[in-house]
Amino acid sequence: VSAGYRRSSAMRTIEEGLDIFSTKLPFRCQNSRSDVLDVAAAMHVHRAIEIVTLYSGQMIFEFEKETVLLKAGTILIIDSYVPHQSTDQGPQIINMNIIQFETDLFLSEYRSLEISSSSAANAGFRVLRPGESPLYRRIDATIRDLALEMEEKKTGYVLYAKAKLYELIALLARNDIFRLTEYDDSGINEYWVKTILDITKYLEAHLAEPITLQSVSVQYKISYSHLSRIFKKVTGQNFIQYLNRLRVIRAQQMLIESTYSITEIVERTGFSSLNYLNRIFKRFYNYSPSEYRKHILIHNIVD
Repeated sequence: VSAGYRRSSAMRTIEEGLDIFSTKLPFRCQNSRSDVLDVAAAMHVHRAIEIVTLYSGQMIFEFEKETVLLKAGTILIIDSYVPHQSTDQGPQIINMNIIQFETDLFLSEYRSLEISSSSAANAGFRVLRPGESPLYRRIDATIRDLALEMEEKKTGYVLYAKAKLYELIALLARNDIFRLTEYDDSGINEYWVKTILDITKYLEAHLAEPITLQSVSVQYKISYSHLSRIFKKVTGQNFIQYLNRLRVIRAQQMLIESTYSITEIVERTGFSSLNYLNRIFKRFYNYSPSEYRKHILIHNIVD
């Protein structure tokens, strides 16, 4: 599985997108070898929480204020949006496993999942060294079981793999490595209503830009999953539904009031493609944009 990257000017790093296998398995679990895949990576961040298990060789992971040497057996857990980069050490073959998952995709019932600040002095990551402790052995075994299921894909592997990842997260949470925060449905107060109102005004002013829930969550310093839930509670629509509604209304206005071509309207309303505009517009108005413009023109002539 290859990962997608884009430059993030705010952090001067690369932002890596989670490349999942399918909607049935909304996470990444991949074994990597340095003689097959490049295991080194430039400084980057990602919304996904990442768990790296090194099976052989040595690697260096660099964070903003600390450098960590990983030897065989080490498990490294990296929180979301923590800048880091990795390099391999020496000519030896690196064998490793990488697990990545996003809370809103895999743990939608929780508002946030993050590395517990009380579990380590290192902000944003945690290192588990190989040892004989029952906890380490159980975590290592769970990761290996998950990787094996993803590799062999026997009957029922989707259920088994998801169960193993849930087990892994629960193990880390119960041992104060992760901190899970459940949703509080009573948390809609005046502050959040005002914040969402500010965000909707921002959306209206920047419709032509490639806005995403992720980019808005970063700009307003709100966790992605929490913003998603609060936005829907305040507006009654999820983020994409609301954004599409604003864009399609703007497109309708342009069809009536301007001579912009349909292609220009796509660009000025922020839709990713003409096909996407056609599909969303027809959902609202029962016409494609070009059909709608003709209909309005004929109607005005008749009147």
